[in-house]
Amino acid sequence: MPIPEEILKRDDVFYGDPPLTAQQALDLLSQIEERKGTVLDGLKGDELTMEYVKKGSRMFEIEWGVARDLSIVNSQCILISGTSKGVEWSPFLSAGLIPLAHSHPFHRKSLTDTRAIAKGGVLWNDINGKNPKQDLGARLKIFPSAGDVAFCAANKLAVHIVKTPYCEVFADQAHTIRWIVNYDANPTFAAAPRLSFRIFDVKEINKGHYRASLVAVAGNQDIWRKHDIDVTGGGGAGLNF
Repeated sequence: MPIPEEILKRDDVFYGDPPLTAQQALDLLSQIEERKGTVLDGLKGDELTMEYVKKGSRMFEIEWGVARDLSIVNSQCILISGTSKGVEWSPFLSAGLIPLAHSHPFHRKSLTDTRAIAKGGVLWNDINGKNPKQDLGARLKIFPSAGDVAFCAANKLAVHIVKTPYCEVFADQAHTIRWIVNYDANPTFAAAPRLSFRIFDVKEINKGHYRASLVAVAGNQDIWRKHDIDVTGGGGAGLNF
């Protein structure tokens, strides 16, 4: 089923000719998180929007989304530009498209409005529930939000992917001490694998209360999995584990 023409004409939509496959669209999201400024080259879309988002670091300071059509095989996908607060999914949901994925932005607008991890990075076990003392502030920035889970529940999404700008590095040669860091905390980090998540098996228990499963991925490898996570609230509220 082709993407509707009225969707392709929107000024926040970029698409390919031939159409983007799901893997191609997800690769574009990964390239945005890797801060590759050539992501939109070769795509079709509104020229003014394309010119605007390509200036400076704007492309990396906003959220991006990927929506696909209803086809089970060989689905067509589009890339959607959002704002630093999120992607406006309503028009795409109304058109019958499925939100496949979105990216999280990276910016330092001010000391209180920043997506950067404090002190440059955090020990992975300090945000994934393993160590007794958890850094909930870093978890809030790095992990999908309760709002992301609520969005999956509201739209009955079987799976939704969240790409992040944060990098996986190791503090030891045996690769046992994993850190999640800002890409610019060290010049060598920019080429490190980015962290992403798969949200699935979301259930609404009652209003504002959900259960969900998460898989964390880095370097195309699943590095962490947790089922039946208790999720309360929306927006900035948290994942409880």
